[in-house]
Amino acid sequence: MVRYTVLIAEDAERPSYSLLQFTSTMLSDLWLRLSIFVTDRSRAAFLRGAGIVVFVLLVLLTIIAIPHSASNVKTASPSEYAVIPSNFADPCLLSVDGMFYAFATRPNPSLHVQVASAKDISDWTLHEGYDAMPTLPKWALQEGDAAVWAPEVVQRPDGNFVLYFSAASQANSRFHCVGTATSPNVTGPYTPVEEPLTCPFDQGGAIDPTFIHDRRQNTSFVVYKNDGNAIGSGGACANGNWPNTPTSFQFNIVDNEDYTTRIGNDSWNPLGNASWVLFSDESDGPNIESPQIFYRGDAMGRFAAAGDDSAYHLIYNAGCFADESYRIEHIVCRATQLNAVSTQWASYDATYVPFFRDCRFAAMKPENYKSWGQSFLVLNDGVGNHFDLLLRTGIFRQPDGAGVQLYAPGGPAISQDGSYMAFHADISRDWFEGRSPDRIRALFVAELEYGRKGTGLRIKRLIKPTSKI
Repeated sequence: MVRYTVLIAEDAERPSYSLLQFTSTMLSDLWLRLSIFVTDRSRAAFLRGAGIVVFVLLVLLTIIAIPHSASNVKTASPSEYAVIPSNFADPCLLSVDGMFYAFATRPNPSLHVQVASAKDISDWTLHEGYDAMPTLPKWALQEGDAAVWAPEVVQRPDGNFVLYFSAASQANSRFHCVGTATSPNVTGPYTPVEEPLTCPFDQGGAIDPTFIHDRRQNTSFVVYKNDGNAIGSGGACANGNWPNTPTSFQFNIVDNEDYTTRIGNDSWNPLGNASWVLFSDESDGPNIESPQIFYRGDAMGRFAAAGDDSAYHLIYNAGCFADESYRIEHIVCRATQLNAVSTQWASYDATYVPFFRDCRFAAMKPENYKSWGQSFLVLNDGVGNHFDLLLRTGIFRQPDGAGVQLYAPGGPAISQDGSYMAFHADISRDWFEGRSPDRIRALFVAELEYGRKGTGLRIKRLIKPTSKI
């Protein structure tokens, strides 16, 4: 049975009740202390009278405390929580030898891949002017803006590093291809591989690559978005008119050692052909993009034990990046729910271990989901698989109740251990409202925490940069 829970999205200040809580505690303590001096015979009458007095006082104090507390609640501007306040869109995040590194879409056509680093997750340094991939591969557009987007860096088993990226094709600059580059150093410079990893022109090209080594399958994959917007229906993000051109998350298997060579695997992935993870639908607006897939848990075999909390997490963007409908969504697929897949495969392949391809991510998406209204839906199927909205334009509440304003959050990237999520968000509304020709999508970092029994993850807090503390 499917359950829908409607949560009200917060766009206005919510009062803090600290003053009211303090007053209530003080009166309760006073009541108990006074009752000590009252004889047992008169205690009942005393408590009845005192209860009426306390109730009246609490009502009066509530009327006073709520507006007073509300006026003291502060909503921080995005700039107060941006760990890099300059343009640093579509980031990736990784940790190497005790240092954090982030790579991002180029800030201008002359610089392809920008880099930032941090010894502490709250104290970042932009390597200003440094290009992690100064030379483009021959397949990429050589004259003009190659539009290098959404880089992701991973470390191979041999200690070297692979950079995944997308760039406009020299063969047809209307479309992007996904390519790779390698370096012995995490910050590069990276040397591009001369052949692209994938170039599906018939689907609008490919962008937003991400890497996953699936421990359940002991297989490496590159997941990416087919860029249907490039051959779209018009409207928002060139694909907002319905019916539009579908966008999807696809994957190719890559070699477990070099991470750059596409390989085939059995009938469902012959010669490295793409397989699908999730298709967009009308609720997504013009597209889905920026996928991140990771597995968290210990269930490695064909069957997960009952009650096991292991799960695949799919985090991605929906909506148009050029307006405030852009948001970060999340779908959970528990390992225990893949047991049925193992049973189905048993008569064909007794050794088959289900993985993220076998998750029914699309089944968890409510068709009537509307992110830009006053409410949003959390869909839960009753057994732990669920869909929810992680971030959208609006006020994010920190654990202490303080608010942080965010605009069009996107480009989610998860650290290797799943503890942090980097993402970009606009520094203000100026670009959306036409007050500035320059758009600044700054870098933010959030700490994540996980629930039990497939209740997924949530953002615990946004990391405040050291310079702002």
